[in-house]
Formats: sequence, structure tokens, C-alpha cells
Amino acid sequence: MPRSAVARLLDLSCNTVTAHITRAQRALRLDLANVRSHAEVHLALALTNACAATEADDHHLDR
Repeated sequence: MPRSAVARLLDLSCNTVTAHITRAQRALRLDLANVRSHAEVHLALALTNACAATEADDHHLDR
């Protein structure tokens, strides 16, 4: 998704979106313009979300 679309979606300026992406790239030591790095982050977030949903379901069943 283009940064301009992300900015509109989040009601932020393009500069703010760029600043956040730059900060994330530095923290992760990745270049998110690189397709492989972008895919690695996307997969990690998807797996984290799936694990969190499973844990929430398990916690709900414990009650």
C-alpha cells in the first residue's frame, strides 16, 4: 500500500508515515523497500497475530 494511502487511512501526514517507517527500519535493521525484508516482517506480524488469537481463544475456553 502506498504511503499516501496509509496516511489517508490513518489520518496522518505522509511525512509522519515516512518518519514512522524510517524509525521501524532502523529498529529492525531492515530496508522495508527490499521485497524479502518486507515479506519477512509481514509474515512475522501475521504469525504473531495468529498466535495471539489462538491464545485468546484458549484463555476464553479456560473459563
